[in-house]
Amino acid sequence: ANGTSHTASVVDAILGADYQLSPNLLLGLSGALDSGDPTIVSSATASIAQLQTSGFSLAPYLGWQISPTLSLDAS
Repeated sequence: ANGTSHTASVVDAILGADYQLSPNLLLGLSGALDSGDPTIVSSATASIAQLQTSGFSLAPYLGWQISPTLSLDAS
């Protein structure tokens, strides 16, 4: 049979922290790490491809409570 199968596992971790600048304004930073290891098996070519992926991100953000029903978030 001419088929391809795929398997993968992915792990993500996300962490963030905020600092309140004033009663209606905060500053924060979030960070994320991810890692994956997909495997592709092709019966048509009798080949196996094993890959490894990883990445990270850092994102500063700002939150402003303009009124009780309106807020602004920026990152």
